[in-house]
Amino acid sequence: MKKIKQYKKYKPSGQEWIGEIPEHWTVLPLKRIATAILGKMLTPEQKPGFVKLPYLRAQNIRWFRPDISDVKEMWFSPIEAEKLQIQTGDLLVSEGGEVGRSCIWAAELEACYVQNSVHIVRVNDPHDPKYILYLFFIAAEKGLFDAIVNRISIAHLTSEKLKDVKFILPPEVEQKAISSYLAVKTTLIDETIVKKERLIQLLQEERTALINKAVTRGLDDSVQLKDSGVEWLGSIPKHWVLKKLRYLCKIQTGSKNTEDRCEAGTYPFYVRSQTVEQINTHSFDCEAILTAGDGVGVGKVFHYYVGKFDVHQRVYVLSEFNQINGKLLFNYLRSNFWKEVLRWNAKSTVDSLRLPLFQNFLVCYPTDPQEQRSICEFVDRKNIEITGTITKIQKEIQLLQEYRTSLINEVVTGKRSVL
Repeated sequence: MKKIKQYKKYKPSGQEWIGEIPEHWTVLPLKRIATAILGKMLTPEQKPGFVKLPYLRAQNIRWFRPDISDVKEMWFSPIEAEKLQIQTGDLLVSEGGEVGRSCIWAAELEACYVQNSVHIVRVNDPHDPKYILYLFFIAAEKGLFDAIVNRISIAHLTSEKLKDVKFILPPEVEQKAISSYLAVKTTLIDETIVKKERLIQLLQEERTALINKAVTRGLDDSVQLKDSGVEWLGSIPKHWVLKKLRYLCKIQTGSKNTEDRCEAGTYPFYVRSQTVEQINTHSFDCEAILTAGDGVGVGKVFHYYVGKFDVHQRVYVLSEFNQINGKLLFNYLRSNFWKEVLRWNAKSTVDSLRLPLFQNFLVCYPTDPQEQRSICEFVDRKNIEITGTITKIQKEIQLLQEYRTSLINEVVTGKRSVL
C-alpha cells in the first residue's frame, strides 16, 4: 500500500473536530475570510416598486451543486435585489433543514437570489471558495453545525453562529492545489458511483421485465399465444384463462386508523405506503395481498404476507384465493395493476381505488397448479439473485462514498499533503 504523504511538522489546531494541522497553517473564524448574508423573508404579495425574481430555498441547496429543477419566484425591492443577487463563485449555505449543507454557484441561472433559509457566503481574496466548500462538507460530516445550532425546536444556523465558525487555512497556493486535487479525485469517484447506480437501475429493469414476462407469458418461450383482448396485456399463452379478480379471491378492507399503530407492536400493520408499521392487534390470520385503496400508493403499493396482521381502513385485503396461487396473483398485480391505473388516469385523476373497478380487473393465469408453482419459484429465484447483486453493488457504492469523505477529510485538514 502506498504511504500517505504528510507534512513535516504539525501543531494543535485548537479545534476538536480538526485535531492537529500543519505548522504553517492558520485558524480563523469565517467572518475574517468571508462575508455572510442571509436571504430575505418570503414576500408573497406585490408592493410598489417591487419586482418578481427567482430565488433559492434550503431545498435547492445540495452538496457541491445547487438543484435548480424547482425554483420559485417572489417579490424583491430594488435594494433587496441588489444585496441578495448571487454572484458566480458564491457559497450557498443552508440555514435550516440539513444545516450547513453547501454548494458553489456557477451561474446556473442568469440571475438568481436567496430566501432567508439560505446564506450567501462570499469568500474574500486570496482565499479559494472551493477549498472552503470542502471544509464545510467535512465540518458537516463531523457534526459541527449540528452541535452549534438550537435543536430544541427547528434547527437554524444563524449568521452570528456561522460567522464565528473557525476554519483552518493553508496558504493560497495550497488552497488551490487542494481544491484542484480533490476536484479530480472526487470526479473520478463520482463517475464510478454513477456507473454503478446505472447498473442497479438496469438490474431493476431486468428484474421487472423478467417477472412481468413470467406472470403474463409463462416460462415456455415456444408456447402458442392468443390475443387477450386487453390492450396493455397483449397476447397470452393459448391454454391460459382470463378472469376478473372478483372470482379469484375475497376482497375486503381493514378497519384501523393510522393512530392505532404501536412502535413496538406485536403484529405487522399495513397502511397505505411501502412502510409496514406495527400494532398490538390482529384482525386477520391468513395468506393475503395488501394494497393501497387511496392516495399516491394506488397501483404502486403491494404487500404479500402469511400470518397474523392488521390493516388500515383504506387498504384492500385480498385473501381466500381460489384457482390461483396467492403468490402468483401478488406478482401479477404488482407487475401489471399500475397499467390499469394509468388507463384510468388518462380519463381522470385517480386518487382512490373504487371496489367495482378493482373487482373487475382482468387476471390471466394458467389453470395447472404445478405451472403456477413453477412460475412463483422462478420469480422468487430471480428476485433473490438480482436483489443479491444489487445489494453487493450498493455496498460498493457505500464504500466509495466513505472513501470519498475520508479522502476529503485527510486533505483539507492537512493529514495528507498533495504538494
